Amino acid sequence: MLTDIHNILQCPASGEPLRLMAPEEGALINNKIRQGSLSHIDGTPVKHEIQGGYITQSGRLAYSEVEGIIVLLSNLAIVLDNKDITIENEHIMSRETGQVQSFYDKVGWQRTEEGKYEDTARFVDARPVLYSYFTKCNNRIRKHIKKRGEYLVDVACGPIQYDEYRAMSDGYDYRICIDVSFQALREAKKQMGDKGIYLMADITNMPLQDQSVDDVISLHTLYHVPADRQIAALNEIHRILKPAATGVVIYSWGNKSSLMRAALMPLRGWEWLRSLPQKSNSTPDTSEPRLYSHTHDYPFLRKQSLGFDIDVHVWSSISSDFTKTYIPEGPIGNLLLKIIGKLEDYFPHASGRFGQYPLFVIKKSPVQS
Repeated sequence: MLTDIHNILQCPASGEPLRLMAPEEGALINNKIRQGSLSHIDGTPVKHEIQGGYITQSGRLAYSEVEGIIVLLSNLAIVLDNKDITIENEHIMSRETGQVQSFYDKVGWQRTEEGKYEDTARFVDARPVLYSYFTKCNNRIRKHIKKRGEYLVDVACGPIQYDEYRAMSDGYDYRICIDVSFQALREAKKQMGDKGIYLMADITNMPLQDQSVDDVISLHTLYHVPADRQIAALNEIHRILKPAATGVVIYSWGNKSSLMRAALMPLRGWEWLRSLPQKSNSTPDTSEPRLYSHTHDYPFLRKQSLGFDIDVHVWSSISSDFTKTYIPEGPIGNLLLKIIGKLEDYFPHASGRFGQYPLFVIKKSPVQS
């Protein structure tokens, strides 16, 4: 891990700058852990010795580094003195985010028997016919970020499994990979190696200083944030951007996309008819972690007083249900996707407003007061 990343890190609990932990400090902390005398800020005991990490300037809190991943969640801060330390409610990881973390650690970023990630197998139409179309969608992100810079922040980075996704940080010195899932960061580290900086953190309370990074991307993340914290997440992205920098967020309107509601009406009607004669006495499987999701609609976004503008473009106007229903393999499917892609290019704002997946562009003002 880089020794100078601390220049832009801050404590997610107190907001203090962080400094690199000296070896002798780590040894002292590990001695106290063995004695059972250290606790996390949430009151749980520190059970595992640390391999290194970071300390607040006041020396009151420490954060561990595990397998090259810096654990920067407020509730996992290690308390180093006996003074009372409290954290604001908005800095505490929510129950819903804990569910998302558990899902991706235990399920989403595990491999299936076919070698795919479980998340991809469940939620993505990954047929070959879609490859060129999704490449086009991902290239839309690159139009809004710089060609080069020092830090590109990737919020909820996941495993960074696609070539065009990895290439987004080619012109940057480092890609700061942030995810609440430790498993996601493990997988991302395999892809990015020394090019990456790996932070286990919450998008609503990012451990980065104000105006410290060149650009931010956050893809298919925001709708997994608790409904009442999604605006806080957008504010966090804006906060850490340098002047004139850009944040790009891929969102979903969910079942509020008017275009997809109209297109899939026949499918929903057929599904409803098929379900009429069926009565199930089975209970849902509660053994698997639940993946939380909540999608707001466009009017909700426009009602917010953010203090900065969000331009709505399109990432993709169509959903997986749409492609599985209407896009066949072969030349006809390729032709249909080319037509859809061209329409999205001609009408990027309308496609983002009414389609499935809008692309939010946050531009930081060149001059900050």
